[in-house]
Amino acid sequence: MKTKEFYRECGYEDIGYMPQPLSSEEEYPDYIEREVLKSVDEIQKYQNEKTSTVAFVTDIHYALNHNHTVRFKRLMRAYREIAKRVAPDMLIFGGDYTNEGCKEYKTKCFRELRALVDREPYFPVNGNHDDGSIWDKAYICADKATNHLTHTDLYKLFYNHLPKLGAKFDEDNHSLYYMYNDCAKKVRYVFLDACDVPYVFDDEGKLKYHAQWLFAMSQKQLDWLCGSALKFDEPGWSVMFVTHSLLLPEEMENPPEIAKNMELLRQIVLAYKKGENYSTNFGEGDFERKIDAPFESYTRGDIIGFLVGDYHCDDVVYYDDIPLILTGNAVMYDKGAKNRVRRDGDETELLFDVITVNKEKRKIYVVRVGSGENREIEY
Repeated sequence: MKTKEFYRECGYEDIGYMPQPLSSEEEYPDYIEREVLKSVDEIQKYQNEKTSTVAFVTDIHYALNHNHTVRFKRLMRAYREIAKRVAPDMLIFGGDYTNEGCKEYKTKCFRELRALVDREPYFPVNGNHDDGSIWDKAYICADKATNHLTHTDLYKLFYNHLPKLGAKFDEDNHSLYYMYNDCAKKVRYVFLDACDVPYVFDDEGKLKYHAQWLFAMSQKQLDWLCGSALKFDEPGWSVMFVTHSLLLPEEMENPPEIAKNMELLRQIVLAYKKGENYSTNFGEGDFERKIDAPFESYTRGDIIGFLVGDYHCDDVVYYDDIPLILTGNAVMYDKGAKNRVRRDGDETELLFDVITVNKEKRKIYVVRVGSGENREIEY
């Protein structure tokens, strides 16, 4: 086992993230082609001219490692072959894009990853492993905290294509939360930043917080959510939320210390669903938040559910009758794949979902490509 000192010196950490050895170099082996064809048949069962279909790929943890690169190329080839046949409305990435590492290493990971996906109109959300601020806070002993990727850095590396796709950001256009309207299907996708932690420095110029194990939403993001993202000009719209992390129902009863104000999201969404005004003062210090949302006066959308990454597992849980759809980690590695068989050389090395929403039936059909099961969800 390599020591932490080794990883500090070389600027990256590979514990738990490196995939098993490759059995071949093929980008589109027969077993993946068979899985693609099987998945296409299943997806097409649920599609019609009124349904919405998206692909959801999360927790890639991309590393500058040949085996990892080959597997991700296979995943993207599988997605593209499926997309040719079922024409998904969008490709959504659920956060945790790169492996651990210092700023220089993570920047290289993001650039290499983007080169592999840039031909696709993808829509990402921010993950807790993405800014690398833990390296400034816990791993790198430097005089000043300059070894992390700021939100502006991340925007330039992985988000700056989104305005051309029609995504609408907050006014500064360098936030990592935004929305996208599918006007034909009348579905609004609200992409939330669950790692919206302030970059606050102490008197020595070092970070007070790091976003790897701290979840929060800024006042600005919550104001945008209540004042813009949840407002509609006409009835008939639906809302799908996308977030890397979310407090699950059992966590809501006793929120962990790492979740500074994530409870507010549930209260906001519940009040919105009921059409009730919601006001509160919550938290303290850098995480104090004030909410004043007059939802009674809004033309509201119907809430479909949440797409969630982070937990590295498959599940469907409900809070307040709203489904939270959890999807496991996309690229196989030795540790971190919870309750999932992942083998090199067969279809289980793949893992992503193609999700079709039928608004008339109020059903969500989740087709698993690779390791895992299909799911049928009511909302």
